Parts: sequence; C-alpha cells; structure tokens
Amino acid sequence: MYFSFVIYSFSGVFLKTASFYKFLSIKYCFFFGLAVFVLGLYAILWQQVLKKIELSIAMAHKPFVLVLGIVLACLLFKEQLTIRIVIGCLLILFGISIIGRKHE
Repeated sequence: MYFSFVIYSFSGVFLKTASFYKFLSIKYCFFFGLAVFVLGLYAILWQQVLKKIELSIAMAHKPFVLVLGIVLACLLFKEQLTIRIVIGCLLILFGISIIGRKHE
C-alpha cells in the first residue's frame, strides 16, 4: 500500500516540474505525460491494494501521501519547512498509527 503512495506522490513532483516550463513545450508535455503515467500506474496499484485491504483501512492511511509530498517538496524543490507543517505531519502519522493499532 505504501509503495503505491510513493508512486502517487511523484505525480505532484512531475506536475510541479512541468509548471517550470512554457505551456505545451516539449519539456512541459514530457513532465505532464510522466505525471499522467504515474497516476495511471497508481490507479492500477490502488486497485490491487483494495483487493487485499479493507477500503476503510486503506483510505485511513492515504493521508500519508501528504507527508510524502511535503518531504519531496523540501528535498527536491527546497520549499520551506515550518513548525506548523512539521506538527501537521506528526499529527497525520500519529493518526495513522492509531488506526493501524486498532485494526491489527
């Protein structure tokens, strides 16, 4: 499940990268196409996840994508990490851990 979330989070990376280039330029289309490809791959993986995990459990873990997106934004795009963002990420991870324990 988490592997599919990592794949999904890269769609945001490719879309942000596409935004650096002129609309419909070759590089724009390349990165936009990568994002669409990644989203298609994620859709296939997500269907496989749902075959094995209850929807309520899988959806409760999906906010992990937000944490991954923030980490990737900081690492790849040098975006600022504020204390509010860190607290928000910790709350998300705490919530996921509570749900994980409840359904073990």
